[in-house]
Amino acid sequence: MLVIDSIRDGRRPLRRPVRPLMLAALLGGAVSASSAATVTVASVDRLEQVATDASTGALSTIPNLWGGHQPRITRHADGTVRILYITVDSTAMLTWHLMRRTPAGVWGQEASGPSTDDVGLLRDPRDDRAYVMAWPGSVPTAYAGPTYNSAKVPGSWQILPSKYRQYGNVGIGPDGTVCLKASREINVLPVTSQDKTEYACGKYDAATKLWTWRAQVSSYIGLRHTYDYLFPNPRGLDQGLYGTAQRDLHKSASNVPLLDPARPPYVYDGARTYSGKFGVLPTSPDTFAQFDHIQPIPAPVGATAAPMAKLTDAYMDSKNRIFSSHHKEDPLDSTVYGTYLTVSSPSGQVLYSAKWAGLEIYGATRIFEDAKGRLWLLWSNRGSRTSEIRVYPIIETTSPTLKFTLGPYFDLSKQLGTYALDGTIFIAAPRGGNAPSLYVDAIMNACTAQYVPPNVIGSCYNADGSGLQRVVYLRIRLPD
Repeated sequence: MLVIDSIRDGRRPLRRPVRPLMLAALLGGAVSASSAATVTVASVDRLEQVATDASTGALSTIPNLWGGHQPRITRHADGTVRILYITVDSTAMLTWHLMRRTPAGVWGQEASGPSTDDVGLLRDPRDDRAYVMAWPGSVPTAYAGPTYNSAKVPGSWQILPSKYRQYGNVGIGPDGTVCLKASREINVLPVTSQDKTEYACGKYDAATKLWTWRAQVSSYIGLRHTYDYLFPNPRGLDQGLYGTAQRDLHKSASNVPLLDPARPPYVYDGARTYSGKFGVLPTSPDTFAQFDHIQPIPAPVGATAAPMAKLTDAYMDSKNRIFSSHHKEDPLDSTVYGTYLTVSSPSGQVLYSAKWAGLEIYGATRIFEDAKGRLWLLWSNRGSRTSEIRVYPIIETTSPTLKFTLGPYFDLSKQLGTYALDGTIFIAAPRGGNAPSLYVDAIMNACTAQYVPPNVIGSCYNADGSGLQRVVYLRIRLPD
């Protein structure tokens, strides 16, 4: 039964069952009773408001929806679901909140703590345990459930003020290997022209309740690459950390140093795959290699408008292929504008790259694989009259050459009620420790304001950017 939650204090919602007729009115369509019959269409079967006090970044701190690359939702074997989100107080201090949905369907806060930077939530595939990774005092720290006692990640990490980002991420492998990555900018001009990738990988021992970490790795990479998607120790590959990251440069270090001052000064043009293979301790060191699998779009000398090849999602499938979804824009060629897919090997070899045919040129995308090995694309957008969400099957053909196309989509927009989607949807993915399923568990961050008749919404927040954000749990049932 789908449940709509009412909020009592912003973090501890009360659970209110919805009768079928009321549900149909809320979701804009008829609702059929669940049965053992074969499911032939995708549908939203849970839409539950979890909190209304999430940070929007109005105090120049990190907003709850920032990035979209970090794992923030986990699905557990007993039916428990966990969501991680952040709030900010009047002194610009961040607090993370771990929300737990019991198998009975009741939400409550399980743990919380401070952080000066982004946070991540992981599930250990070995024993279903949850981990929170945060940065209290700008020091990377792991919190292991069920007690969530803290343990600092060893290493020489850069200490940053609370309004600066480490520009990293976390991920977990099938064997419980957790990796945490940060970006260290070297203080030279032009800014973002010289960076290091720094990461540490380790495992938690449930018997001793202790973490064991490998030595921190620090590798000079040159131009800054951030917003990482991490794939630690995937099956079938050499042990180590694999990932992909966005080329993220200040205009002074980019190929458009004369970018129009009226535009944002950062250029997102290109993406990189990298691997850090674990050496055999104590004699063999770790190795690090990087490959540009999405090449920057050239710009003419003197250009004042920047080209864009902006990474919006990355997913490693069961065949160890990395699917990179990205938007492209070339000020000199309007035909380039659109959403693209690049499929590459972990060694950086490009296997396929093309624009998605038939996909809207706006909106955000997520790629994932289900329990039957089928690939899907989740497309979402905040429209002027309703939130839009579609689920497309991805069709792979191998003859005469490898190709990926989109099949007919399932439109779930009317099932989102009056929530005004804000930013990218976060889904439970394998890099966060989640097993493939016939369900998509997701976080839909939403505006505090909602669509009202005539179903049009303007700005989500106040003129100065202040306000709060809703956190909504969304579950989609895929066809059998």
